[in-house]
Amino acid sequence: FGRAITEAEKTENKGALNLVRWRKGEQKNVVVAVKAIGAYSPTAPFNCPKTAKIIESECAYLLKHGFGEDVQGNVNALAALATGRPEFSSMLEKHARNVGPKDLKLSLESGGMTAWEWGYAALFLTEYYLATTNADLLPAIREYAVTIAKGQSNVGSWGHGMAWTGLNEGRLHGSLSGYGSLNQAGLICFMSLALAKECGVNDPEIDAAIAQATKFYGFYIN
Repeated sequence: FGRAITEAEKTENKGALNLVRWRKGEQKNVVVAVKAIGAYSPTAPFNCPKTAKIIESECAYLLKHGFGEDVQGNVNALAALATGRPEFSSMLEKHARNVGPKDLKLSLESGGMTAWEWGYAALFLTEYYLATTNADLLPAIREYAVTIAKGQSNVGSWGHGMAWTGLNEGRLHGSLSGYGSLNQAGLICFMSLALAKECGVNDPEIDAAIAQATKFYGFYIN
């Protein structure tokens, strides 16, 4: 479906997205109009007019509607930071203060989707610090990094949340509940630890977690 939209967006196809619709036993050919913003260049996303248009459109959307909250907010803030556009400066500063207050305290007993929430928050804060060197963010970066490191499973992974830290209910210390290892969330946690080190945050827990995660994810190479 994504390829069909890309085809329709080509200038020569004039934004005509041809679909076959089945509804109440009836089949009908329909055309949905999408914006004809051209084709991707062979070097996309680099030196690509279409990519530039998409970025321009998304930047306008974020400037109007804001970044949002939680994982979505941090992903949007990372995108805005990556553009390097000065019009995002005040929004990014405010987002960083909200995500990384100096008195931030996290608990491994929080449960829920903390690997996603903390991982993307830490990823944004570390990237923002490396771009701005705002030292006010370092206490929060440390709190995220050390807590994420302590919440790593005993094989070096993370799940939707942190690993089990107690010995109750028959579960072993350092084991993951629910789906078990979840690489998309876990890779973000791993990356945020490496970037915390780049920010100058040092702790034995972080070093041990990076070493364990390197061993775990290194298994997948090739």
